[in-house]
Amino acid sequence: MSRRYGSVTDLVVVLGECLSALTPYMSKVGIPWKEPNNYDDWDEIAGAVYSSVVGKTVAYTVEGKGFRKLAPYGLCMPTYAEASFLFSTQFGREAAFVKLVTSNDAFDTVLFISLNAEGKPTDEWKKSALRQTQFFALLRSENGEREIENVILEE
Repeated sequence: MSRRYGSVTDLVVVLGECLSALTPYMSKVGIPWKEPNNYDDWDEIAGAVYSSVVGKTVAYTVEGKGFRKLAPYGLCMPTYAEASFLFSTQFGREAAFVKLVTSNDAFDTVLFISLNAEGKPTDEWKKSALRQTQFFALLRSENGEREIENVILEE
């Protein structure tokens, strides 16, 4: 049995590519995808792509370990103290991944929310260029936590 590995960073880059690829089709059917006009329809689509591309791959990598699912895409949770979430090496565990946004090109920028010592979001948002961000998944369960950088893409 041979496995093909990738990284959490690869998954988020693919997420951005998938979302970018959908934009012309969303425009054709009148679903706004660009901030600040994107609402529920786009959020549901982007969240489904995130769940499938990132969430399920991360879950498959740690199958059977009982970790909580990743925090949902595009939503700022009331607390991340017990939640699994993505973070970057740049900001560390003190900032949770929320979503990709558009600066120059579609979905080229990563948006993080800063967390206080108790894991609650602050009012401070952090941004970084997608292609310059390295991601890890912080996975939490009742039995502890684990950081992963590499994921199983295929067996």
